[in-house]
Formats: sequence, structure tokens, C-alpha cells
Amino acid sequence: MTGPLIRVGAPQVDGSRVAVLIDSGRARRHLRQGWFLVDHGELDLSRVDPSILVIPALGTVLPIAYAIGATVVAPTVDRRYAQAARDLAPAWQRVYPRFCSASFALEAEERENHPGESGRAAMLYSGGLDSTATLIARQNEISTLVTVWGADVPVDDSGLWHRLRAQLDEDRLVEGRRRITVRSNFRHFPVELTLVHDFLAPHDSWWARAHHGMGLIALTAPATAALLNGTVLVPASYSPVSNEPNGSMPETDSLHRWGDTVVEHEGFALSRQGKICTRLAPYLRSGGSLTLAVCYQPGREVAGLNCGRCEKCLRTAAGLLAGGIEPAQVGLRIDESTFRHWAEMLRSGRPVLHPRAQPFWFEVRDALGRGLPAQSTVAQSQFLAAIADDRLEDSFAGAEQICGPGDELKYHLRRAVPERFHAPGERAVARVRAARSRMWRF
Repeated sequence: MTGPLIRVGAPQVDGSRVAVLIDSGRARRHLRQGWFLVDHGELDLSRVDPSILVIPALGTVLPIAYAIGATVVAPTVDRRYAQAARDLAPAWQRVYPRFCSASFALEAEERENHPGESGRAAMLYSGGLDSTATLIARQNEISTLVTVWGADVPVDDSGLWHRLRAQLDEDRLVEGRRRITVRSNFRHFPVELTLVHDFLAPHDSWWARAHHGMGLIALTAPATAALLNGTVLVPASYSPVSNEPNGSMPETDSLHRWGDTVVEHEGFALSRQGKICTRLAPYLRSGGSLTLAVCYQPGREVAGLNCGRCEKCLRTAAGLLAGGIEPAQVGLRIDESTFRHWAEMLRSGRPVLHPRAQPFWFEVRDALGRGLPAQSTVAQSQFLAAIADDRLEDSFAGAEQICGPGDELKYHLRRAVPERFHAPGERAVARVRAARSRMWRF
């Protein structure tokens, strides 16, 4: 064992709640230690084997272990998941060459688990466009919807979470399905700033690039074992046109398995615009109704779940309009002045959009090649015309322009300087985030 040693303790179960102690040892520069907590609401997990109950904690620990070349020690783990963990190591090494996955090892008693499967699927459901498109397309197969509190909605933000739940409860598309809320402090454990500096590109996000796929998939394992779901559907966020290295990809998600359950990365063949035109629009035309939750920006306490001002909201609204859907019809309310403001920004020739968003905006531009929707308001038409304009390409900045001058130098300086000398303000922010995560207890 040449790399750091990470110890993952035996799961402690109390009805729907599971606690696992993580001892990060010499890996504490990249992984915080403490109690990894998961609450499955009203779902009784007392009959689920400990080798499956430990999987949620491993889903957060393993990406870090791949990066730093650590050995992970656990009392027991499901045999198929242990093999998946080993298969994922070289897959992540190919995606991120700076990872040290060749030194990764997993040491645990491996158990066979065959709880059976019902032939019905579970799905990770956020209420966003991608997960809604998957639910529409596969609704006859899906019996269980798993929504994670602690992913996009902070684990201590009960106000925002209850607004999301209230919105989902009103959605007819989810009726007749088992709804599982998994609440977890799993995002507390990665030391994201250090992980990005050591293994990713400047201005990247550990959550987006490495953690969210494995972390979210692993959180579904206890529920699928208890409810005998044979498949977990993971809605794709990218397509062959927009694909880039990220935490949830077909080639990595499909390697996950445990007990009698496999994982499917769903919808990758379709672009975001394709999902709007071939799934959402026909569903709405047939009399269906839905409400999307696409944005979690600050200020949403007034505006609802979708702020109606950010890039994600406006990009989604553009795609909906191009697909013949009025954004307000699906819960995305944007006032006329905002459409006019964005039209002016996109025509200005200034770099106002991140280059990683470029494929999604170009999908909308291509859809608008057939002409502007006749039912658009004047402000909406101005906004769509700005997207169709050739000057759209000038709106995409380099990452250094988005983040501000000098950040590249700061990045390289930070990599050369011990963490204790990093900016006091950044250390204070990290302490506040850690304290907020620790505030949540069973």
C-alpha cells in the first residue's frame, strides 16, 4: 500500500437512516472525515445487507481515491459493486490523466447479494429538463423516483427543499410512483478546492467533473435493494454533440452495478433541444402538464424555484420557445425586460457566456434555422433573433474572461503554496460550508 489509507466503517442502521464513519487518515488534504449520513425518509432499510448499505459512502470516497491513488478499506461490500469499483478506476484514469488510479485498491469482504428484482426501474429525478424527458420516455417502466436532498439543494435548506417538493407533488407526471427522498451530507466530504487544484483544470468543479455521477448513483443503492428495482436510470445531461469529461457519462455510469441492479445512462443520444422537440413538446400537445425546476440561483426565494434571470433559465427558455413551448407553461416565468436585456447582451459582441455552454446555445440556433415561432411576444422574438444572429459566436468567452483576470496566475501559485497559506477569506468560506453540513444531524 503506497498511497494514503482511507477507512470506511461499518454502516449503522436505524430504520431509514444509515451512518458510516469515514476516517480519511493521510488523505485529509482531499477528503474530510466524519459521519457520512443518509436518511431515506419512510423507507425501512433494516433488511438490506450492510454490504449494500455502505455503497452510498463509497460513491463519494471512490472518485477521490482514484485521484490520489488511495487504498480504501471497508468491513464488507457487495461483490458486484467491488468489481465495478475496480473497473471504474482505469475508466477515470483515461478521462483524467492526472489521476493516480493505478495505485487504487479496495480491501473488503465481498458478499453476494441477490434480493431479486421486480422488472421495474428506479430513476434519479430532479424535476429538471433532462430527468423530465427521461420520465416521459420511460414512464411505463419507472416505479420509483429518487430525489436527493443535499445535491442541488443544500442539506440544511429546508425552505427551498419544501418548495421543490411542493412543485413536484403538483406534477401529474409523477403520480402513481413511489417517491423516495434521500437526504445526505455527501457533498461535505470532498475538499473541492484542493481536488480541483491538484487534479482538474483551473475554474473546474469537482462536483461537476468527478463527484456527482458516482455520488448520486451510489445513494440509490439501498432503496433499489429494498424495493427490488432491477435498473437505475440516470438521465443524461450531455449528448454526442455537447459531450465533455464530467461526472456522469455513458462509459462510467454503465459500469455501476450491485446485487441484482444495473445502471443505465438514459437519453445520451438526444441533444437537449432534441429532448424538448421529441419528448416534452409531444407530451404537452397530448394534454400533459409539467413544471420544470431548472435553476437553483440565489434570489429564487422571491421568484420561485427558477430565478428567471440566469444563463440556465434563459438558455432553457430559448430551447422551449424554439420547440414551440411557452416557458411559463412549464413554470419558467421570465419577464419581457429580461428577454430584451439578454437580446442586447447577445448582440453586443461582448463575451458573456461560458464556452462550455456553447453547444447548447448552438442547438437552439440550429432549431431556429426553420424560422422564429409565430406565437412569440415582441421581446421573445428579439431574444430569439439575437440567438439566430451570426454574432452569437462572439458571446462565448474563455474561462479566464469569465472568472476575471489573474486567476490563472492565482491557480498556479496556489498549487505551489501549502494550503495553510491560502487566502484567509477562502479558508473562512470553507469553514462555514463545513459547519453548515455538520449542523444537520439525524
